[in-house]
Amino acid sequence: MATSKLWSVSGSFTDVLGYIENDEKTFITEEDAVVNVTSGVPLYDSRLIRGINCDPETATAEMRKVKDDYSKNKGVQAYHGYVSFGKQDNLTPVDCLAISERIAREMWGDRFQVVLAVHTNTNTLHCHFVVNSVSFVDGKKAQNNEKNYYALRRTVDRVCKEFGLTETKAYSKEKVPYSDILDRCAEARMEAAGNPIKLAEALERRGLKVLSDNRIVAPDGRRYATTKIGDGFEVKRIEKRDKKAYDEGSKPSVGGSNGPDLGVKRPGLG
Repeated sequence: MATSKLWSVSGSFTDVLGYIENDEKTFITEEDAVVNVTSGVPLYDSRLIRGINCDPETATAEMRKVKDDYSKNKGVQAYHGYVSFGKQDNLTPVDCLAISERIAREMWGDRFQVVLAVHTNTNTLHCHFVVNSVSFVDGKKAQNNEKNYYALRRTVDRVCKEFGLTETKAYSKEKVPYSDILDRCAEARMEAAGNPIKLAEALERRGLKVLSDNRIVAPDGRRYATTKIGDGFEVKRIEKRDKKAYDEGSKPSVGGSNGPDLGVKRPGLG
């Protein structure tokens, strides 16, 4: 089953690009690079990195130029997300990159710059992507709404089906007790230790999703406001704390990640 998340970045998107392009997370051996390649996607500098409408090596400058050209330098700077694939699909890292690129091109390829990077340092094979918030076509900004959440989910499901991969499971009809939801959230908070990048991953493993309006979706499809689940849980609170720490000269827990948005929401994975 492939899962996907997407959230907005209001801080430095260069930090996020640096995070997803980390050599230790994206490196692949030459032997692995030629095994079971789905679409013949060439690799970037022996790493599992690709650029759409930009060169990964100069992506920061290219994205900034688009923002400068349209005077759109404020607000949301980019969108950071991932697509994660199940072990049962038996994909190679290069397959993951090829399929993820197909998904990203269908979602943003005609209007936005995207950098993709497959991470192989965890037990779950996944591909991160960073999308410029400003279109190089007309300068319009990507929208932050739930409609895009479902657009990305449908795209992921459709592409996975075309490649013969396991599709996303539908919500269970069995009602999940509210006390169980609270317990799962408490466990996720403890596991994430205040790190928003890890929080959604911890929730995902417990069958919970976070939407672009900061609500949690339980396995039975019911939605809960994060503000009512417990102090310290809501992502925006974590972000405000990180901003304060940054202003005071210490490093934020995550490189500038910010709230949900543009579709699938929230971070995750290594």
